[in-house]
Amino acid sequence: MPQTMTLDEKLAAKRRNHVIFVIGIILLNLLLDKLTKYFALEYLMDIEPINLLNGFIILKYAENTGAFMGFGANWNIYIKYSIFIIIPIIVTVIALIYLMIKEQKMYRLITFSCIIGGAIGNLTDRLFNNFKVIDFLNIGIGNIRTRTFNLADISMLFGMVIYIILSIVIEKNKNINKQDA
Repeated sequence: MPQTMTLDEKLAAKRRNHVIFVIGIILLNLLLDKLTKYFALEYLMDIEPINLLNGFIILKYAENTGAFMGFGANWNIYIKYSIFIIIPIIVTVIALIYLMIKEQKMYRLITFSCIIGGAIGNLTDRLFNNFKVIDFLNIGIGNIRTRTFNLADISMLFGMVIYIILSIVIEKNKNINKQDA
């Protein structure tokens, strides 16, 4: 006769699955980020930019000593380390613990894991590459272009945008359901 799981065992199994899921998404983001940065370092450094899709995408090697789009690149080293290393480590650890212990909503697990995975990707560059983050993607049309960025930036932006959109949609649906009740 099969044993049935208690409520505590079911909750523990669900939490364990969430932890595995979160770690998997983070590791996937980190792996893709590191692979693409490796290829950028090996194949794009010291060559002319590569134009794809009639110049909509340009692949070119760049090193960024600041944050998103070069923000803070010229700051004092102590301020940079505080803002771009120490604070992100603390926030990432707290967010990771929260995801693994408390968070139940799947969309938050996915979006926050993407944000954390991207943050870890750029953070490890800063820690192990003399504060330089490898960037290699540039998109735009004509002179209207982004700055150079990488897959970690895409992962974080994806996580933030999808989180905001889903939060708005879910909140709107809650309000509609309250009105219907």
